[in-house]
Amino acid sequence: MPVSDCISIKQMFRNCELAGCFNSKSPFVFTILSPFLSVLFAETKMASGHCLCGQFKFEAEGDPRWVAYCHCASCRRHTASPVSCFVNLNLTQLRFSGERSIYASSPGVRRSFCATCGTPLAYETAERPGEIDLYINVFDHPEAFIPQKHVFYAEHIAWFDVQDDLPRE
Repeated sequence: MPVSDCISIKQMFRNCELAGCFNSKSPFVFTILSPFLSVLFAETKMASGHCLCGQFKFEAEGDPRWVAYCHCASCRRHTASPVSCFVNLNLTQLRFSGERSIYASSPGVRRSFCATCGTPLAYETAERPGEIDLYINVFDHPEAFIPQKHVFYAEHIAWFDVQDDLPRE
């Protein structure tokens, strides 16, 4: 079942309970729905994503270590955009399917992209082994991740201004 369907079912039950359709003492809830509700209302944090063509997919479990905008020239070139945004995860939190190509953009740095459509996917550095920075826009729901800071802000494009109060490193 897609995550969006689970969210819709959860919301339906919450709305129904708020409207008084049933309450926690209802035999229907405890006898029939209890096993399902515990799964539906579990707070497991799963995220998924894919490239433009769908050949490369991933699932991520748990919270990211951090979420940040990157203003460095290399990331801007890799994405052809004025700023990039990353979601940092441990590799152990991820399951990949499909093929990604790897480009060693500088010593100790690997950038990956879809082998079929070219969608930029991730950044990895030898300085942080076991971690990966996925581009936020490859997630199915990028709005679920809120940036916490800006990095390499000294390299930002002068006309591009993100008007927030996040730290700039």
